[in-house]
Amino acid sequence: MKKRITVENYDIFKKKMDECGYYEIPSVFFEDEYKYQLSNDAKMAYAVLRNRIKTGLENGHISEDDEVIYIKGAIDHEFERIGNDVAEELGMSELDALNAMKQLIEFKFVKLST
Repeated sequence: MKKRITVENYDIFKKKMDECGYYEIPSVFFEDEYKYQLSNDAKMAYAVLRNRIKTGLENGHISEDDEVIYIKGAIDHEFERIGNDVAEELGMSELDALNAMKQLIEFKFVKLST
C-alpha cells in the first residue's frame, strides 16, 4: 500500500523536505513567455546559481560594491569557471552549461558584472 501525503502527515513530510534541501525554480520559467524559450538546462542552471548566491549572502561573501562574490568578474575565464561549476553540479557537459548561462544572460535572469 502506497503512503500518501495527508493533512495528518504533512508536517512530518515538510520537516523531512526542509532537512534535505532543494533548489528553487521561479514559476515564471513555466509561464508562456519563457516556457518554450528557456531550455530545461537553463532553468536548472538558474536554480544552481540562485542557491550559490543565497549561500554567498548567508556566509557574508559580499564585495565592497554590494555584489555577491561568486558572480563577480565576468571576464571570459570567470564565466567559464562558473559554467564549469554548474556543469559539474548538474552532471551536464560544459558546453551545455555555458549555453544555459548564455540563455539566462540573454533573457536578463543573470547579470555578470566586471
